[in-house]
Amino acid sequence: MRKEGLQILPKRQEEENSVEAHDGNDFKIPVLPYGQHLVIDIQTTWGDRHYVGLNGIEVFSSKGEPVQISKITADPPDINILPVYGNDPRIITNLIDGVNRTQDDMHLWLAPFTPGKSHFIFIDFVNSCQVAMIRIWNYNKSRIHSFRGVKDIIMVLDEQCIFKGEIAKASGALSGAPEHFGDTILFTTDDDILEAIYCYDETYDGEMENAGSLRYEEELKRPTTADREGDERPFTQAGKYVCRCIICMFSYIGLQLNFTMTWGDSHYLGLTGLEVIGKDGHALKISTEQISASPQDLNDLPEYTGDSRTLEKLIDGTNITVEDDHMWLIPFSFGEDHLLTIHFDKIESIAGLRFWNYNKSPEDTFRGVSKRKEALPAKIYSKGFLIRKGPGNCHFDFAQEILFLDYLQPQLINKVQRRTGSKRKEQAIVFQFQLLTSWGDPYYIGLNGLELFNERGDQILLTENSI
Repeated sequence: MRKEGLQILPKRQEEENSVEAHDGNDFKIPVLPYGQHLVIDIQTTWGDRHYVGLNGIEVFSSKGEPVQISKITADPPDINILPVYGNDPRIITNLIDGVNRTQDDMHLWLAPFTPGKSHFIFIDFVNSCQVAMIRIWNYNKSRIHSFRGVKDIIMVLDEQCIFKGEIAKASGALSGAPEHFGDTILFTTDDDILEAIYCYDETYDGEMENAGSLRYEEELKRPTTADREGDERPFTQAGKYVCRCIICMFSYIGLQLNFTMTWGDSHYLGLTGLEVIGKDGHALKISTEQISASPQDLNDLPEYTGDSRTLEKLIDGTNITVEDDHMWLIPFSFGEDHLLTIHFDKIESIAGLRFWNYNKSPEDTFRGVSKRKEALPAKIYSKGFLIRKGPGNCHFDFAQEILFLDYLQPQLINKVQRRTGSKRKEQAIVFQFQLLTSWGDPYYIGLNGLELFNERGDQILLTENSI
């Protein structure tokens, strides 16, 4: 069955004939260029001086079918090449995962941007073909972050320049027609080819179903805000925050943790990652020989064999993840001990612990640790701490730090949030504020400050990692 309504397929006006180049000349877009290797040279963004990104790339052949892609790479590849990153999910392969109308970091690509230099995307097709249409989904993380989207680009197919021009900025919202998310570049005006593309184009399936509910949004030019004068590259949201404020330490040769409760799962208990914080906030190096547990993992159960969620995954360094191949999972029995023991090669100065709770999915986070007791040689250090439930996604670094603050020097107490156990039962461990409206600004919303107070009227002191 053929779809009706072909007339809504967006086209660049007179795109088949020419696109005005920045040197003032008319660039002639070729008709159905043929090739196998596509190179996209990104020259400018929509204003961001530090980062460039995209949501997706779609290529259609003269048969109307999506072109099969065998390989996609980029130079620079992504922001993980920067020193402060390492596990950011916004990588180049996200551009061809088919999820384009999104604001989810798991489906975006983001790379460092340096004005005046080229930034390349290399795409290899499975077979050579005639290219009929390319759709660029620009960076759409949010309205303000849409300025990281590409603007001026050059496309080359097997050394033939097939496009030179400007890509529209994404709106930063999730509703709207495809032209609100970037640009569609046509290499033909043949009605038969365009209709064949329309029949294969999944973008318009959702558009037709939701057309009645989408309201018209007038395209307004957004004012810029918070422009930086310096050349320092700002730290962007999905990166990992490393705490440097460790000011109280104890020296021990070993450490034992007893996990006593989950967040509701009555059969399994798990963690994604664990770090022991030493001097200057750095994690102590722990090898698999230094760590043991009882139960060890799910393979202790007769019905499990070869389960990958083993103890060494706690210290593999992959902590901001939803892949359970990087998590530890054990059988849980209410009222019994679930022990994790770390033996150091020498006496170590310990300032605290950093936890990443079980994070496979929102449903599976109930397997995460809720409470745990901590034992040090010849001394019980705490009757128990409450560990936050994992979010079930990778949108932010969900690490929780437990610092040994009971014996802090008084003048240093106000520098960190007190997280040690107390006799008062905790009423909440996560507060979420949903900011629904501003006082009239249609683009931005902000605050000058935020303070929390306990039931005694004392201010709850927060660190940057608390928010």
